[in-house]
Amino acid sequence: DIAWVDRPEVCIILRDTLLLTPVIKDAFESADYGFDIEDGLMLREYLDRHPEAQNKLTTLLNKKRISVGASYNCPYEDMYDAEDLVRQFYLGKKWVKKTFGGYDSKVYWNVDVPGKTMQFPQILKKAGVDYMIISRHAKGMFNWESPDGSSVFTYSPGFYGDDLVQLSKGMDQKIKYGAEQVSYWDSYFNSSNNITPLLSSYDMIPAIDYSDFIESWNDFDSVKNEKGEGKSVYLPKMEVMTVDEYMPLAKKNATNIKTIRGERPNVWVYIHGPAHHEALTASREASKLLPASEKFLSVAHTLDPIKFPYPFKTLDEAWQSKIYPDHGWGGHDGDVTDALFKEELVKSRMMGQNLLDKGTEFIARRIKTKEDLGIPVALFNSLSWQRTDPVTVSVALQKGEAKRLDIVTSKKKKVASQITNAEYYNDGSIKNAEVTFIAKDVPSIGYSTYYIKPSLKAPDAIKQIVSTSNYENDAYRITFEPGGISQIYDKELKRNLFKSDNLKVGEVFTMYSNGNGAGEFGDIQQPFMEDFDKVSLHNPEWSIIDNGAVFTTYRIKQPVLHAVVEQDITIYHELKRVLFETRLLNWTGELYREFRTAFPIAMDSPQVAYEVPFGTVKVGQDEIETAGNRYTALCKDVHPRAIMDWISASDNEMTVTLSSSVAAADWINPTSDSDDTVLQHVLLASRTSCHWEGNEYSQGGSHYYHNILTSYEAGDIKGARIAKQQNEPIQVVINADKSAKAMLPESVSFFNVDKENIIVTTIKKAEDNENLVVRVYDAEGQSTTANLRSFFGIKGIEHTNIIEENPTPVSKLDVTKFSIETFRFKAKK
Repeated sequence: DIAWVDRPEVCIILRDTLLLTPVIKDAFESADYGFDIEDGLMLREYLDRHPEAQNKLTTLLNKKRISVGASYNCPYEDMYDAEDLVRQFYLGKKWVKKTFGGYDSKVYWNVDVPGKTMQFPQILKKAGVDYMIISRHAKGMFNWESPDGSSVFTYSPGFYGDDLVQLSKGMDQKIKYGAEQVSYWDSYFNSSNNITPLLSSYDMIPAIDYSDFIESWNDFDSVKNEKGEGKSVYLPKMEVMTVDEYMPLAKKNATNIKTIRGERPNVWVYIHGPAHHEALTASREASKLLPASEKFLSVAHTLDPIKFPYPFKTLDEAWQSKIYPDHGWGGHDGDVTDALFKEELVKSRMMGQNLLDKGTEFIARRIKTKEDLGIPVALFNSLSWQRTDPVTVSVALQKGEAKRLDIVTSKKKKVASQITNAEYYNDGSIKNAEVTFIAKDVPSIGYSTYYIKPSLKAPDAIKQIVSTSNYENDAYRITFEPGGISQIYDKELKRNLFKSDNLKVGEVFTMYSNGNGAGEFGDIQQPFMEDFDKVSLHNPEWSIIDNGAVFTTYRIKQPVLHAVVEQDITIYHELKRVLFETRLLNWTGELYREFRTAFPIAMDSPQVAYEVPFGTVKVGQDEIETAGNRYTALCKDVHPRAIMDWISASDNEMTVTLSSSVAAADWINPTSDSDDTVLQHVLLASRTSCHWEGNEYSQGGSHYYHNILTSYEAGDIKGARIAKQQNEPIQVVINADKSAKAMLPESVSFFNVDKENIIVTTIKKAEDNENLVVRVYDAEGQSTTANLRSFFGIKGIEHTNIIEENPTPVSKLDVTKFSIETFRFKAKK
């Protein structure tokens, strides 16, 4: 029996994933109905087809007959980098607000994906979004908090479409279910203020007319027990509401709301990385190229706003392509969806590179170079700290012009260089070649100028003596054995980095991996040892393929099950880092196989950490406890994880950091029951779509991967920075046509901040005025007051929200611990 008390109302929230059909539109003219559109992309696509509907949509939105979610679409939050996630609200909420009469969306929908990235509640709150609706999570209402303390009021109906299933039954069953829900939600409200939600939501359903149910409920005046005995009751009023109305009402009346905080690892991690390697490679690279292009496009525009107008329209198109793929990989006819998603991501990468080239080339033409030093090479650093990295430049020369190529700095100092992949004329002179050197201390969001000086002198003799069994420089001693690297010894820390009794350092191994990319499972489907193979089982020999003044490269090549592994190991003589370049050649696309690399760390119970958008997750510390519902696994135990640029392992003395070119990484050894920590890149998995008629993610062909390995004292930020440098390389402009206004110095930092814990994610032209915008975040958990320094004059700094609203004048950049902050300022040449 249900114990009834007076309660004011029950709300039905209608969620329509198809948007407006003409029938539904007509219904709004006469009936008191409303429904929710998940995201702004649906309105964009509808308006593209029906531009005449803009006024009607504006009216419906502002009369609360319909609502639209604040984001551009419903993404895998951990698939995208920091600026990608912010653009969800520039291209969603901000666009909707401008387009539809100031309608201000306050609710974010993402009901399908079982995962939540740690800083997303902060992104929401600082975009002016106060509420979040999710599912595939324990049923309830709670505040979800980010590390900075920002939180959003969150509603989960439980597992996906449970309400709809019950609301699709007969009237008696619907009424009974509604009554049970009123009783359930009592624990979140005082009984007299119970605002019970019923969410009518499922994949691709039209809006449903519940008027008969609502009338029956509101006319209901008695209930019967199992004996048929009836009694009079007061049933709370039921009505249809959009979430714009319901969520503030629920928050206002809720009295028992807990707060959860942290990362919820995405249990569908396989679908958006290992199962779509080429698409996600394009995505990850575009995530770097587009913010980098914004920085240098802003610089170019500030240098000459007449000759270099800021390309708003092109950037808007590129960003839409960048974040267009949402959570809908695979499915029925999934090969069509996947091809479209990949096409958009490849397009965004191409546009990002083109825009970055346009900005850097314009700046390079204005550098006042020294013609007598040789061919000028401008090196552009898009990161917000001074960096040192290897750089490779391709040159083509006339016959008889050079037999060697020297690299000199703008101060006429010769630096070590190494020629590779050279082609020669018949007289022995260089026709074309690649020349590599170490560019030191390239300024933050700026450039340095080097010169290539052709010479007819004989090349210097190679002085570096190496063997195929060991390598040594000031930083590392590396031991090579048949089958793999057996050890790397850190000479500064006086420690071995690895224990390779089972798996070698950086070794590729393959396993059976039966599963699908996304589905109804409660935890990540793990690989099996069936048909296990690894490179070291075959004892291939190492060879040296390049050796010179800058680096030495070793190669190992070995067929394994269904593919050939080719791996190059490059050690730079002056740098504390090792580059791993791994190729899976002629992969057959065998179904249910997986490939990983292994780095077996020589630490007892290390702290594993990895980068996420705008932050770092420490495994076992920074996750929510559990998602509940059918997702019973403790979140700290969920693996592999989606990562951004790096994963690391630390003890009290040392941190070993690996950059990553792939979206998923692990630390639990799947080949053994031991507790040893093995950092792994999940390279490829040939799983299937979760739909029974969906596609296979075979990905046959050849694939390329890269990562940097480095090690430093525990707490040192250098490893994370070097990892990010690997994924955001220095951009090279060689021999730019000099402008008549070439007055820039040979080395410039256009923008920098004076605190190491602050990272700049973008500098861009403001959306609504002539200012520039800088977005920063604290990466180390330190409240900081930072100074923004610039080659340009800066004045009129304003603090805004994350989509450039609500400006407040400030004098400095105040950044509290773990916070993301956006500032607007005037920059003058």
